[in-house]
Amino acid sequence: MEIDLLEVDFTRAYTIVGVNELPAPSGDFEPSSYIHPTQDRKSFPKGLRESIFEKDGGQCSYCGITLKKEGPFDIDHIIPIYLNGVYGMDVKTIGIYGWVPYVGAMLGAWFGGLLAQNRIKAGWDVNKTRKWVITLGCLIMFPSFFLLMNPGSPTMAVIIMAVILFGFQTSIGNVQTLPSDLFNKDTVGTLAGIAGMGAKLGAFGLTILVPKLTAGDNYTPAFFVGAALTIIALIAVWVLIPRVAPVKPTTK
Repeated sequence: MEIDLLEVDFTRAYTIVGVNELPAPSGDFEPSSYIHPTQDRKSFPKGLRESIFEKDGGQCSYCGITLKKEGPFDIDHIIPIYLNGVYGMDVKTIGIYGWVPYVGAMLGAWFGGLLAQNRIKAGWDVNKTRKWVITLGCLIMFPSFFLLMNPGSPTMAVIIMAVILFGFQTSIGNVQTLPSDLFNKDTVGTLAGIAGMGAKLGAFGLTILVPKLTAGDNYTPAFFVGAALTIIALIAVWVLIPRVAPVKPTTK
């Protein structure tokens, strides 16, 4: 199906398949498969989506990843959008720096697991180990969100992002073990599914909320939300779970 892309209003990006509002390598602004969340998310018609997909050779013109024509284009471009909107980084510069936060996440996942293992071997019980490792991750994240409000430079911004993701992965690895710490094998799958659904619903809500909060490339409100979520996580772990230990069935 041939569609004249120039007849479409590309002044705003839509969703799934959208418009690259950053200059292409040639310096021109071109329609592309770039995903850019906006306050007024709308879906492209199927024919237009297919036309753009074919035009871009099945790849995201922003990061170059290969896209599946039939599947959803779920790609996280929040960090590139932030670096471009706040610091004016071009695609090449973002490619140089954009990987750093994910290295922080990788190291955090490794560190959180090893730290928990080390504490248990040192004689800590599961309750103390889980709660304090999760708390450590949250304490790493909380001040980092405030530092990210005014990092001073793009280099420092990506380093702080790496620290935040390090703290997140330190915590989340231990959060995800809580179902098996608390319940038997017959219940763990159900609880993990419910927790996963809650996480997806939270992500869905933030997907709608964050573009509204960051209008005009002002990311401070979003960082406040991130800081608040660390406090909520701590309250949930320390208050709602008095003790991390196998739950005994209630008998009448």
